[in-house]
Amino acid sequence: MIRRTRIALLLTLPLLGCSRVREVRECRALSRVVRETIAAHERTTAPKSAASYRAASALYADTAKKIREMVSARTIAPAAEEYAAAVAALSPAYAAYAAALEANDSARAQSALDELKASSTREQAASQKLEQVCQRGY
Repeated sequence: MIRRTRIALLLTLPLLGCSRVREVRECRALSRVVRETIAAHERTTAPKSAASYRAASALYADTAKKIREMVSARTIAPAAEEYAAAVAALSPAYAAYAAALEANDSARAQSALDELKASSTREQAASQKLEQVCQRGY
């Protein structure tokens, strides 16, 4: 009986390690995607034009999709999904701001900018939560 328990324990130990390795790998990949998105956002929105904000909208939609596709670790998935949802919310906010600028509608632009700021605040909070989940156990 004790021998079977030891054998079972020895067989499950590598599985525990594989899970942690996957988590670390996914966290690093998430970090890379976020860094790349930030750099692309800075390049894209440098002109401060409707076209650049429309491009930022597409960038954030693509980033949310990438994040959702790359995470499989159960411990990371909830925080990653929350972050992906926050990033996805930036896409329509940027599109609305771009449309308001194109229409030269200052009231609509201000409203869209307020929504963009609120979405950005949610994204930052979700980012911090994801970072905390990923740093756990390092």
